[in-house]
Amino acid sequence: NGAKTGEIAAGGSAFTAAYSLSPFTPHPSDMARALDFTTDRIQTFVTCWEKLAPDAVFAGMTLAEFQQATAAPQAKRAEIGRVLATLTAKRQERDLADEEALAVVELVLNSVLGHLDYGPNSGLYSSLGYVTKAARKSGLIRKKIN
Repeated sequence: NGAKTGEIAAGGSAFTAAYSLSPFTPHPSDMARALDFTTDRIQTFVTCWEKLAPDAVFAGMTLAEFQQATAAPQAKRAEIGRVLATLTAKRQERDLADEEALAVVELVLNSVLGHLDYGPNSGLYSSLGYVTKAARKSGLIRKKIN
């Protein structure tokens, strides 16, 4: 019948809880739960109701009333999708602006390096976060021979 049974230990005793779920949807307590559990669950109810009892009234609602009552999560998901698309576009615009800004930063750095009053040994170059030529070590290490 599609029911899942789980055993839960409570205070040393175990009891069994039955979950009537469609084989297509995961149990809500699964760690790797599908992001669209609610959507899938609602769609399962609508599909089964349409196919097996289209004229029946459950919980005082017809199928159309149920669909209207459960439309809010679908609308919110659609709204979130639009916002995420906008966010993705804005992040791409930001990344392009960052590349352009870093190109300008590199131009200024090269200008500082080539400037007669400043150059690679200036305080300005050092304050920009770079190591001046005078402060650099050669890196050459001569091992002592015993």
